Amino acid sequence: MCAILFDQLLAVNRVCDCPPLGARQDTLRLVKALIRLARSGCILGGFGLMTRHQGHDMGLRFLEHVLILTHDPEGTRDWFCDNLGFRSGDHPDFGFPVYWLYIGEQDVIHIGKARHSTHQDTYLKTPSDQAGMDYSAAGALGSGRIDHLCLNCDGMAEFVERLTRRGVEFSERKAHNSHLYQLFMREPINGIKVELNFSWEEAVRMGRVPAYTDEGAHAK
Repeated sequence: MCAILFDQLLAVNRVCDCPPLGARQDTLRLVKALIRLARSGCILGGFGLMTRHQGHDMGLRFLEHVLILTHDPEGTRDWFCDNLGFRSGDHPDFGFPVYWLYIGEQDVIHIGKARHSTHQDTYLKTPSDQAGMDYSAAGALGSGRIDHLCLNCDGMAEFVERLTRRGVEFSERKAHNSHLYQLFMREPINGIKVELNFSWEEAVRMGRVPAYTDEGAHAK
């Protein structure tokens, strides 16, 4: 991990106007360099560099989590853990049952029971909610308008093997001028569409060919 970060720090020195880094760095100097990156407006996320768009970042950092309210919390938890490798972990007490799914040490998917209680509905309510309108998951509005959940991934071969072995069907996509190779699937508990993004280079090394691109159907 340190080697990856160090390589990225060397690559972004000019972008962030940071002091030059030598060829050999110990852990302390690496941490100091990261602090310089943060102060200069650069953010390291997912082992990749992002620079804040001047005047428009509004303090935004990264997408933190998605909440899924479902009729079957346990089945939803198990699908994401068993098929995609999430870890179910600790969470605060909200006064209603939840599951938090983690990538490493970061919780990214929260799962709860749809229409569990008045307390839960009140806790999640927004000031603009109209009386008599069903905003809960599976309702006419609200979460039902979210098209899909997207996860940036690596290790495509492992994912393809795992999904195929578990009988999870997926489509393969590639957009023009994009360095991403996309897998789309739908988890069967709630019908939520899930997108997995991999580097195009990984797909090329594996000999994968998308069935559909920006130009339409693609013959394999």
